Formats: sequence, structure tokens, C-alpha cells
Amino acid sequence: MLRFCRHMKLAAPGLCALLLSIGCGDSNFEKVDKSQVSDASQPPATEETKLGIPQPPPMRGDPDKQSTAGVEWQVPAEWGRDRARPMRAATYLLGVEGHAAECGVFFFGEGQGGEVQDNIDRWIGQFSRPDGSDPKDAAIIQTRTVNDLSVTSIELTGTYNLSMGGPANSRQVPMAGYKLIGAIVEAPQGPLFFKLVGPADVVDEGAAAFWTMIESVRRY
Repeated sequence: MLRFCRHMKLAAPGLCALLLSIGCGDSNFEKVDKSQVSDASQPPATEETKLGIPQPPPMRGDPDKQSTAGVEWQVPAEWGRDRARPMRAATYLLGVEGHAAECGVFFFGEGQGGEVQDNIDRWIGQFSRPDGSDPKDAAIIQTRTVNDLSVTSIELTGTYNLSMGGPANSRQVPMAGYKLIGAIVEAPQGPLFFKLVGPADVVDEGAAAFWTMIESVRRY
């Protein structure tokens, strides 16, 4: 992450630390079956690994593609890649000059992750609207088939309540003007979550690449 920040010349102090926390609300780690996690995917010891939080299964395929949960997808060439992180299959970074977003890809193990609608509702619950209206009313939700896989997507703009800190000292930081584009792929081994979130203008710039990536998801 630090190398990516230096390379992209991000201007905001602490932005890298912020990126490390986006998506923490998606952990679901209490639902993960540890027997489904491969030891080969374990990164160097971190606080998370010391606490026994499982790591995602290893990836396979060429550098332009990644895969897990029985599917593979094409990675946008213009996106950076973050280090291995607990409970994530991958993390991609996009945006420059003090504005950045990230796309987290989550897979919690075969048969894990919960129902699609429950996860959509949880993502909506991470937002509030400046006018006080229900963010659910502003969410654009669609379900379609991509390469014989059911995909449920969501788009939502507002104030993103970013979770910071660990379970013992968790707090929420409101991030105004944020946008979420998410997609839940019902993969052969369980739901696979793609969550792009960040400043609305950066997310909008990355939207075309995001949807191209989703359209590329297929069984391997």
C-alpha cells in the first residue's frame, strides 16, 4: 500500500491508512468456516493472523486474471493492487492526487457469506443521506445473469460511515460525498462480493472498468 501511495503521489496525509480501513464493515468473519481456508494463502504474521482471523484461499491464473470461489475475472489494467489482507480475495486501488477509492473482493469460504439480500441491506446500512431520507430509497439495485451466474448489483451515493479500529475500539467516521458500486456474484462455491467505494467522482471514473470486470466473471 505504501509503495502504491508513493507511486501515485497521493496528497492527503493519512489517506493510505484510510484506504486500509474501507470495507471493514464487510468482515462477516464470525461466519467463516476456518476449515475452508488454505494455509498456503497466509501472509506474514499480522495482528489479524495472531488473533486467528482466517485468510482468503489462494488465487490461481495469470497476472491479468484472478480467481476464487470457482470463478475467474479480468483485472482492470489501470488499477493498482494492494497487499494480501484478511478475509479478502483481492483489493484494488484507483484514483490519484489526494482522491482514492478501493475495490475489495470478498470470499468467506464455501457456503459462507450469508444471503444476498442481507448483504445488500448491510451495505445500504453503511450509508446515510444528507437530507435525512432513507438511503434504501436512493439505492439502485438490479439482478441479472452474467455468463450463467446470477449477479445482484447496487449503486448508492451519500455519506459513507467508515468503520475504523478493531472490535474493541471500533468507531465510525462519516465520509460525505462517497459512492458505492457493489456486485454480489453467486459463484459455484458461494457468494463473491465486489465492493467499490470512495469519493463519488473517483468511483464514477472507475465505474466502466468495474462493470467490465464484472462482465468478465465466469466459471473456470
